[in-house]
Order: sequence, then C-alpha cells, then structure tokens
Amino acid sequence: VGDDPQFSICDFTDKIEELTRFVSNLKAIGGDDLPEDVLGALRTCLALPSWKAKNARFIVLITDAPGHGELNDQFTDRFPQGVGTRTFEEICDRLLTKTVETDLIFCCIKKDATKKMTEAFYNYYQKKKEQTDKTFTVVYPFTDDEPGIHSYHFVFVLDGSSTMSCHWNVLEKAYVEFLESRKRNQGVDDIFSVVQFSSKAKIVYQRKQFSDAPRTIEQLHGGTNYNIALEEAEKVIEADSTKSSVVMIFMSDGIDLLNNNPAALIAHLKSKYEKDHRFICHTVAFGDELVGKDGKTDLLKAMAEAGGGQLYTALNDNQLINAFVMISTNNKATETLIKLFSDTLTETMREQIMLDFL
Repeated sequence: VGDDPQFSICDFTDKIEELTRFVSNLKAIGGDDLPEDVLGALRTCLALPSWKAKNARFIVLITDAPGHGELNDQFTDRFPQGVGTRTFEEICDRLLTKTVETDLIFCCIKKDATKKMTEAFYNYYQKKKEQTDKTFTVVYPFTDDEPGIHSYHFVFVLDGSSTMSCHWNVLEKAYVEFLESRKRNQGVDDIFSVVQFSSKAKIVYQRKQFSDAPRTIEQLHGGTNYNIALEEAEKVIEADSTKSSVVMIFMSDGIDLLNNNPAALIAHLKSKYEKDHRFICHTVAFGDELVGKDGKTDLLKAMAEAGGGQLYTALNDNQLINAFVMISTNNKATETLIKLFSDTLTETMREQIMLDFL
C-alpha cells in the first residue's frame, strides 16, 4: 500500500513470451511492515476484463505474508483496520458469486505467518460448500525445516585496518544503508552480526535484529589478516542454532598479509554450514590497491566462488555504498528453492484443473 504502482497487471494471454517478459520485469519493492494488501490483490484479479464465461476460473496467490487487518494477528500492521473499505466477506462473496465462482489456491511460503489468513478463507469456502463446488486449496511448497524460508543471518566481516581510516565513516554508512535496505524489503526477521578485523579480529556483536543492531563501529586499526577474521566469523555461525540462511559479506581494502589460503577456509564453511544454513559468502574489494589499474582481486574472487557468492568491486566511496545495497537485494540464497517451488505449484495446478473438468 502506498507503492507506485501498487499493482502491476498483465491481463490474460496465451503468449508465453509476453507473460515471461512481464514477470521478469517485476521488482520487489516497498516493505516496512510484513502484511500485504491481499484483499486488494484479489479484488484486482476479479476485475480483470478478459475473464471468459465458459472457462474454469482460478486465482493463485503466492505470498509469504498475511493480509492487513483481520487477516493478521502476529505482526506490526500499518493498517490494523484493513485497507480502504474492502472487507474479507465482500471479497469472498465476489469469489463465490454464482456463475462466476472461482477456485482459490494459496501458495504460502511461510506457514506460520499466513496461518490466520488461510484458516479464514478455508472456513469461508467450507461454509459455502453446499452452494458451490469451488474449493480453497493451500499449498506449502517448502517444509518447515527448509533453511531458505527462514530469516537471513547476515554476517559482516569488515576490514578495520589502518588503511581504512579515511573511509571508515563511509563504510559505516554503507553498512547502515544495507540494514535500511533490508528493512525496506521486508527483512523483518533478519538478524545481523559484525566481525571486524585488522591484524587481529573481534566479534563486534552477534545475532541482533534490525532495531538492536548498532549503527556505529569503533575501528580497530592495524594490518590485514583474513584468516583470523574468518575464524571469528565461524564462531558466530556456530552459535546460530536457528535455520537462518547465513549470508557472509567479507569486505577488505587490502591484501591478506599472511596469505594462509582463506578461500579454503571459506570452502570449509560452505561445506560445514550448507545443509543447515545454506551458507553463502559475497566479497567486496574496495579501493585503489585492490581495484585500481593494477587490481589484485583474484583472492577475494576465489573466496566468493568458494562461498557460492559473488565478488563486488568498489573503487570509491559511492561505489562501496552501492555494493552493499546491491548485496542486500541479492537473491542468490534462494535460487536453489525455485525448482522445488515451481514443481510443487505445477503439480497442484494440474490436479486442480483435472478435478474441475471431471
């Protein structure tokens, strides 16, 4: 609500390329609170001009959030009374209006978050089952212990060596911009940790939510030792008993002085924490020493590749901030879930269509 546009619409088409192009251009924007305008989305679907009277009518809602107002009882809600004048019963009545009844399928990424909403729709369709053969179906494409559907745990491993002194305020700004970007994109369940390193390393804080995460970090100063930083980061990950997907952001402006093969240590973390945390490591190479004309990014690139992530390069302060914001919206951690999701939804749709025509 309040986003522009609030709804992006592609009317019915049999041109697969047109639909694919439309979906590919969609962007996830907005956020702050978790609930969404589910009733508004359903009303928009019902108002599409090209419904065919003789065709089976299906609406498939894919979501990880409850609707505003009466469909939500867990999360902070900017619209606790609902959005506008539309009500749950009004939308359900329209879904089951005689001659244009509609089968409704909810594909819910997060079972607990959508529980009240799915129960409300299920109960309404059950109440009307003597009057219609249309059904309400809920699909949960992922199991409750699937790491990819739980919160993200972002572990920052930040270079606090003396060469960062002139850029420390910018690094802090980049880090804060990352936090704010996650908030804007509904990372309400995210947790954050920071490890800082130079020739020594320390855990600045660990496993804090957005509201509790410090916005300033005192610089260490000293040389540059990648491995001791990764050893401290491993302690942070080891202490995480949740199913959070761990995304490490390793940032440095200098060459590793000891050269103890940190890429091998990243590979070890990937192997150890892939199952429970879907571990990924992105790296950020910053400044002239690493990114300039005689750039020396090979080690940070190898580390990112070992961690299944991506190397980002930033020559100046603005590029450093942009790199952090780009990582905050990088969806690489969820790519392995896409096939499972599509297979489950496809099978459900196939079964539902067969039932409708029997």
